[in-house]
Amino acid sequence: MPFYKCKVISSTYEIYKKVLYARSENELLQRNQDIINYRQYNPKINFREFSLQLFRIMQRLTANSYNTVQALTVAENCFSGVQKSIIQTILYDIRHGTTFSEALKQFSQCFDLTIIEILRVSELTGRLTESIENIIKYIEYNNQFNTKIKNATRYPIFVLILIFVISVIWIVWIIPQFGQIFTDLELPTPTITSWMLSLGSAIRKHYVIAMTVTPIIFVAYRHLHFKIPIISKFTDEINKLQFFDTMALMLREKIHLIDAIKCVTRRKEFEKYSELVELIIHGYSFSYAAEKLEIFSNEEIAIMSVSEQTGQYWVAFNTFADMMKLRIDNNLNLITKRLPSILICVVGIILVIFIYGTFMPLYSSIDLVTN
Repeated sequence: MPFYKCKVISSTYEIYKKVLYARSENELLQRNQDIINYRQYNPKINFREFSLQLFRIMQRLTANSYNTVQALTVAENCFSGVQKSIIQTILYDIRHGTTFSEALKQFSQCFDLTIIEILRVSELTGRLTESIENIIKYIEYNNQFNTKIKNATRYPIFVLILIFVISVIWIVWIIPQFGQIFTDLELPTPTITSWMLSLGSAIRKHYVIAMTVTPIIFVAYRHLHFKIPIISKFTDEINKLQFFDTMALMLREKIHLIDAIKCVTRRKEFEKYSELVELIIHGYSFSYAAEKLEIFSNEEIAIMSVSEQTGQYWVAFNTFADMMKLRIDNNLNLITKRLPSILICVVGIILVIFIYGTFMPLYSSIDLVTN
């Protein structure tokens, strides 16, 4: 998003700094005649947290008969910097004939397409306050869920990084010191020790390549970790939960089934569900389309077929989300309980290998001398 840090002159000829948003430099200068100079600025803020705070303020105000412009005007005074600039731009667009939902589209980092679509429908039905309240619950749950995932993975990631650092230090600096002793004493070295000495020598000789390979491995893992069997299964469950939860929210807000699927599947992680639209358009029921594509379990298809008879699709998706939440919570609890023990075993094995490879030749030499 193009933000600009500007120096602005006030009506009293005072100069102050201000962050402004504009789609282009021409638009920036046309909207703000008091700018002295400016430069492009890339802000680093938590956009999700900002959107949550904004919707909380708007929900309270609209519930007390404030209209959208009045609510945004009050909210503008609750923020500063980049956040204030975003609200000012939204207000400017609304005052020039753009709807609230359309004004949010330019800030895709802050407002998900799902949220924008819900607001678009709520503007037509007059349920803005209720919709914002549901959006707040949706964002809060996602934030809590993401925090739970991060907390569950933070410990193992820290331990793995620690293992990697200790391994590099041991192989590159400690083992070579002992290697020289083994050479001077003409001691036979075990295979493991020879491997560690060779690896340490290779890393020292080609340290530039080694330093390059490490970030490459990290980037490759970031892009390919979802293909690792255990991790990919867990990632699929998380994506499925988010799909169910988002669909339940949109359908509860009276958005048509096909429109909801089209909106949700614009997100990359939900692309595999896009084929449902074509089948439903051609006259198939959702449950039959899901069964044909084999993207839902038999239990989920059975629940969906019952909901189709009542037309309450959101109830089925809400049930799916609750079932998936329970399953993921159980998996997270299992990981939290068992992973520390597994990591301790891994650390123990690595330490045994290092100690054996380092001190076994010395022990053998002592044994030979005593005999």
